[in-house]
Amino acid sequence: MKDYFLLTAVCVVVVLAVGWLLLPGSAGDFFRTRVTIEAETPDAPDPDPAPAAVPVEPQPRPARVRVPERVEQASVSPPPIEVKPVPKPAETMRVPMPWEVLPGEQRSEVVNTYGTPTLSTSTQDAGHLFETFVYGGSRSQSIVHLQDGKVSTVLLKDYPILARP
Repeated sequence: MKDYFLLTAVCVVVVLAVGWLLLPGSAGDFFRTRVTIEAETPDAPDPDPAPAAVPVEPQPRPARVRVPERVEQASVSPPPIEVKPVPKPAETMRVPMPWEVLPGEQRSEVVNTYGTPTLSTSTQDAGHLFETFVYGGSRSQSIVHLQDGKVSTVLLKDYPILARP
């Protein structure tokens, strides 16, 4: 309850103070600064008058260098660029089936047996190397997940022989 009265008193004081400062007249002028400017009147003549200014002759400007309006550029042809065709990735031997690739099999065994994957990616997390190989055929894909160079899982996607009629 004390806090309520204290907060109310502070708010009332602040509102009255702001209102008093914004009022025109003597209340507002109390905190405003007045600046008065008066012209100086010389009491006595200045005994040391400033010496007369000596006229300075203008210095001649240095001659400007003329830049030719048109500069011919040397025509330099870039060296010929040799275009090499991008080599095709090695054809995969076949799509590995999940039962053919056993968990724990080494990375080199998978690559030697099934060839270079169509797509491969790798990442590292918490000191472990995770790799994903995708072997793609005409209508199916086999996805081999490796952890630290060993097969962890093999997935088969869209294999028409295994599809139900």
